[in-house]
Amino acid sequence: MSVDEVVTALHRVIGLLPTSALQQVADQLDDARHTLAASTYGSSDPELLSAVDGYAQAWEGLDSVGQSCHHVAAVLHEYLTAIGGAAVSAGVPPVSPDSSSRVAEPHSQPRRQFISVDRLNPEQATNLKRYEGKLPSKHEPVEIEQLSDGAVRMSSKVPSNNIPGSYAEYIKVVDKEGNTVQYVKDTYGPDGVLIHRKTKM
Repeated sequence: MSVDEVVTALHRVIGLLPTSALQQVADQLDDARHTLAASTYGSSDPELLSAVDGYAQAWEGLDSVGQSCHHVAAVLHEYLTAIGGAAVSAGVPPVSPDSSSRVAEPHSQPRRQFISVDRLNPEQATNLKRYEGKLPSKHEPVEIEQLSDGAVRMSSKVPSNNIPGSYAEYIKVVDKEGNTVQYVKDTYGPDGVLIHRKTKM
């Protein structure tokens, strides 16, 4: 099999991966679970708690399959690049090994350096505009934190419509080239306790 045939075959495999469809279903299921979890927060009703757990387990199953598809696509993308094939736009940019820790543990850094929009380079500023454009309309002002490797962490809180004191925080890490490294949505209860984390990419 020639290199061109390998490239064509890999393109076909990546195109057949149901990543987008799985993500849409998982997002809808997670939104329903989030709504149910928020409306039953603090409840001790076993049936309601069981329903929330059921939604969570179903979402985790779908998310696991979706993450596997993302991983397969990323591996194939890297292989295509290595053999000189054209870059594949599969919706899965390569993720650096330490990207998860940069989002998951913002307080682990001894000093957090927040910057203004004018400190962003043009590529990061363009990503910021996309990020702000997709936030819910009543989001709070975006905070931008400078990271040690030239990347930035963008975050904004969105108050819950139904539960006073509850809110979601949208956190996006963008590298110095303007590429999104990771994007998560954290949901907090009125007491500030993390209820759920949703990986948006």
